[in-house]
Amino acid sequence: IFILAALVLTACRAETNIALDINDDDSANMNVEIGFDEEMRNLIAQGGEDPADIFGDPPDAARGYEPYERTDGDMTYYGISHKIDDLKTFESSDIGQDMFAELGDFSYTRDGTRATLDATISASSLDDTGLGELPIDAGDITGDIFSANFIVSMPGKVIEHNADEVRDDGALVWNLPFTGSKDIMAVSDTGSSASAWLIWLLAAFLVLGLLAVILAVVLSRKRSARAVQEAAAAHEAGSSPLTPAPAPLTDTTIGDADEMRDDMADDVQDAADELEDNLEDAARAEGDVDMGENPADED
Repeated sequence: IFILAALVLTACRAETNIALDINDDDSANMNVEIGFDEEMRNLIAQGGEDPADIFGDPPDAARGYEPYERTDGDMTYYGISHKIDDLKTFESSDIGQDMFAELGDFSYTRDGTRATLDATISASSLDDTGLGELPIDAGDITGDIFSANFIVSMPGKVIEHNADEVRDDGALVWNLPFTGSKDIMAVSDTGSSASAWLIWLLAAFLVLGLLAVILAVVLSRKRSARAVQEAAAAHEAGSSPLTPAPAPLTDTTIGDADEMRDDMADDVQDAADELEDNLEDAARAEGDVDMGENPADED
């Protein structure tokens, strides 16, 4: 009651957060914390209390609970960190009830690469918070004085959500109401980003391989053309007795050159086909991806 009255009647500020960081292996870290600015901490200390004791008795470290304290600007947060081995089997009752909000109807599922989080956050009743005994209206407690947030970091790429805010690091933030409840929903794809990265990598190898083969063919043709031009120029200027005249071009020589050119073209096409097959196999292994036609086929 003292804390809530101080929040309303002074410029103090308090904030509670439930933060859920979900890993790719479906394990997670959950932090439940409450923070006070300097004025609020001083008021609590004047009332003979220690802000660090806001959660009462220390949690059971053997069950994966660890108390912590952190500072962000003029706000100091006191919290409990809880390690969850498998979020799919997690029961919200395992962490009890936060000071101003309760996590209920919690569900986390995984369908292949699709991860889905559904939950309901319910504000504690006025009697539980002590507001029912204060001569004030709960609506007077605004976000500038007190705020509560549910913060989630999903694995992979988020493809659907109903969050109020998305932070720069991709974390989803729901602003919790002081009364009533709020539904939480988020869906992410843990495989799409890896698949796209692999496809682009293989496509780059395909393009670079084709460019390298084509460049080798072009340079070879230029060297052959230059040699023919030099031989023709030497023939017109007259050959030195000490320098044997170049062998004349015959149908056999021209035929050998054409055959070599055709062989090199076949090698280019074979390399392109093999790279295309590898690309499609890799894409099928990551998921159904329409690779389209190889733009080098007709060339």
